[in-house]
Amino acid sequence: MAQKFSIDIVPNLDGISIISSTDQKLFELSFSDQNIKFQWDEQIEQLAYPNFVFLWIKKETYKIFGKPDNLQWLYDLCKGKYLYLSKARAKLRTFINQNETGIIYKLDEQCNSFELCFEKIINQKQQKYKYDYDIPEEIKILKLINQNKSPYLIRLETIQYNGNEFSYCYKTNRSDTLKSLIKESQKLKINQVLEIIRQLLYVTSYFEQIKLVHNQLDFENVQYSKIDNIIQITNFSNSYLEQSNTYIFKAQTSGHASPESYSFQYPLTTATNIYQVGILFYIMYTIQYQLGYLGRILLGIIRKRFRKIIQLENFLYHNSMDQQWENIKKYLSKFLR
Repeated sequence: MAQKFSIDIVPNLDGISIISSTDQKLFELSFSDQNIKFQWDEQIEQLAYPNFVFLWIKKETYKIFGKPDNLQWLYDLCKGKYLYLSKARAKLRTFINQNETGIIYKLDEQCNSFELCFEKIINQKQQKYKYDYDIPEEIKILKLINQNKSPYLIRLETIQYNGNEFSYCYKTNRSDTLKSLIKESQKLKINQVLEIIRQLLYVTSYFEQIKLVHNQLDFENVQYSKIDNIIQITNFSNSYLEQSNTYIFKAQTSGHASPESYSFQYPLTTATNIYQVGILFYIMYTIQYQLGYLGRILLGIIRKRFRKIIQLENFLYHNSMDQQWENIKKYLSKFLR
């Protein structure tokens, strides 16, 4: 017969503690633990409130009963930090984009005048409904960065698994890409450029702490709100942790790629983040000041950096490097005319 006892759930910085009525600590659930899952009963959708929730800790199953307000508090506390097992899908959604990493939909009912809400379904092989699956690298990264409450990073709502595929819902500010900002602006104020770079350096400093290589810090993947003068990074499809042993596709954009991205011998490191921020700063700075001769000097420094890599390391394909350099020149020359 199953045991029943009263519990208290106490949140902390790294997770939640489950404590008995006699102050005995039953479980310490870390946000980073991949073996913890919740499954909310169907009454959330049917009755708009829950009265119990299933909790999986590794392969053990527990059932937590509570008042609707208390379980809603638990739901909000744990969303985006633990995996939710759910087969429900938003009814009103609009297709946005599809690529090799997954499909993105806009969740129309959850959008408002300040925020947009999206769902991404991650591409992976189909599998039977089970609880000992491998969580995708992208989900692991999102769980990790969701512990940081920075306004410059993606805000996860929920992470789900429906038995066949993983997905996650997230919110963004109503903003455009830095690419759109550059296209629309004849000139960027230096204070605006410096503030964008300051925010990017704040983000890369955090990435350095957790050893995260973003892999695509470019004008397409950095969102920017002109009203609030704030950036937001929401795409981590090709990011990975340095300690990861999985094969990583070096999916960097032409003109923003670090020298290591051409290496078949050396992996990308967090230094790539700073390199790509430097490229962003250089382009935004030069379209404001039209540096002319000084701009050509800086362009030459970048070129020498590539040549130095070729001279010192014999692992680069020269043809692809030459072509890549031509692409970089064409990209930067647009802003140096």
